[in-house]
Order: sequence, then C-alpha cells, then structure tokens
Amino acid sequence: ADLALALVLTLLPAADLATAPVAPLLLLWVGSGLQWEARQLMAPSSSDAKSQLARMYDRLAAYWADHINRVDATALIFSFAALIAFVSTGDREDATATSLRVAAVFLLWLRVIRVLLISPTFGPFVMMFFRMLFGDVLYFLVLLLVLLVAFAASWTVLLEPQSSLIAGCAEDLGGVDFHTTLLRLLESALTGDDYFE
Repeated sequence: ADLALALVLTLLPAADLATAPVAPLLLLWVGSGLQWEARQLMAPSSSDAKSQLARMYDRLAAYWADHINRVDATALIFSFAALIAFVSTGDREDATATSLRVAAVFLLWLRVIRVLLISPTFGPFVMMFFRMLFGDVLYFLVLLLVLLVAFAASWTVLLEPQSSLIAGCAEDLGGVDFHTTLLRLLESALTGDDYFE
C-alpha cells in the first residue's frame, strides 16, 4: 500500500489530481492512513481524566520515538495538504500545491524504506540512517539555521546605510530586507548559487 500510494502520487499528472473521480479516492486513501496513525494514539477511555491524559502522553511519546512513525505521519499530512491544495485551487500550475506534492512524494518514497527492515543485511543500516537523520543531521541543521540567521542579520545591517563601499551588493542578495536576505542565503546554501559556489 505504501508503494502504491507513492507510485500514484508520483505518476499521476497534476491535472488529474483535482478531477472529480480521482481526488475523492485519493483523499479517502490518505485520510484512512491518517486515521490509522491517529488510532495508534487513542487511549482507551478511563474514568480518571488525569490517568487518561498520562496514558495519552505515554502513547504519544512512544509513537514519536519510532522514526518510521515520524516519516509516516509527516508523509500523510503533506499528501493530504497537497491534495486539498490541488482540489481547492483547481490549478495544476499552483506553486503551493506543487511544492506540497513534491515534499509528499519524497516522504512517501522514504516511507517505503521500512521494507528493508526485515532484511538482516539492510535492517541495521536503515535504523542507523534514521538515528543519524533525526539525531546528528537535525542538530546540524539547527546550528546551520542559527548561523544563517546571524549572517543574514549582520549582512542586513551592513547593507542598510547604502555606502559606496558596498554599492550593488544589496541587489545581489535581493535587497536590504532581513527576510529576503535570509531566504536568499538559505536558497544559496542549498543550491550553491551566488557566492556559495
């Protein structure tokens, strides 16, 4: 089912995602997946509200501790959001819907990696990959974001007076606005454009 959903969202043309026969079926498919994920979090009812909240917290912590669950939930949420965006806009060229679909397709294919868990050869590598992804890589990205925010803030202050020493630099980074500079730095750090070559 994971592979089939990944194939459908990958191969189905964008124009067909918003059509009447396809969209409700895909929404039902993804919605049932989200319901399955949510059912894992439901605690049986209890008369004591405090113990019910504690049980719910324990289930949420156990659910989130499994790396595959994180990928499953995120992939299904992005898939659902992409389908809603395509249906609501009706435009196959909509940038938001396309971006959501791109993220959903990536996460859906990443979700297929669970098949390798049954292999004694690949299983340990899959677990190591997720520990590294949600451990070291995540910590590195947080540090990189702080560094880019600091650099964007200082660059914005440097460009603000428009001195003759830095004439023309503001246009290279998209202006003197902090938000624009930060977005340009993030994009350039990922793509190697501008001064990051």
